[in-house]
Amino acid sequence: MSTDIGYQNQEHIAGEPADSQAKPIPPLNGNYTTSQVAANTPGKKPRKVLQVIQIFSIIIALILSAYSATIIWSLPDGAGQSGADANEVLVRTEGRNADHLCEEGGADIFIGNDLNSNGILEENEVTSTTRLCHGKTGLSGPQGATGAEGPGGGAGPQGTAGSNGTNGSKGQKGAPGSNGSNGSQGATGSKGQKGAPGSN
Repeated sequence: MSTDIGYQNQEHIAGEPADSQAKPIPPLNGNYTTSQVAANTPGKKPRKVLQVIQIFSIIIALILSAYSATIIWSLPDGAGQSGADANEVLVRTEGRNADHLCEEGGADIFIGNDLNSNGILEENEVTSTTRLCHGKTGLSGPQGATGAEGPGGGAGPQGTAGSNGTNGSKGQKGAPGSNGSNGSQGATGSKGQKGAPGSN
């Protein structure tokens, strides 16, 4: 009986594709055949070649880095020539009335270079225009619940006295009073003087 049991009945394991290579099954007695040892031992020569290539690549990268650093450090630190002053960028904003483009109105934003350096963005200097439109008014929200009744306020100060009213109209004449009672009899008067003698 041959000890090369691992290569007898090499059927596909469940879950592997049918066209894949069958995996070698180790022998039951633990003794590997010469063909199995050769199949399981990877080649050492390609691995060494790859290691040598990696080492040379690292060395070349270090040499190039050192060369670049040397060139950068050897450059003079002198200041460069100053260039011409650039034109100032200005922004102007204008309101926009309601029209067919912006039904709720909006604003126009103009951007450009101040070519004549007067601090004003003129029409011939505008290089970009942005239009912003207001959104439509949203729907009114639901009415909130009635709040709790607040505490009563303190008594207010006393008001000023009003002016006197006008005099009323004169009343009607009263009815005549009743006759009074008779008075008591008066005292006897004094005797009168004697008269003069008569003529014949």
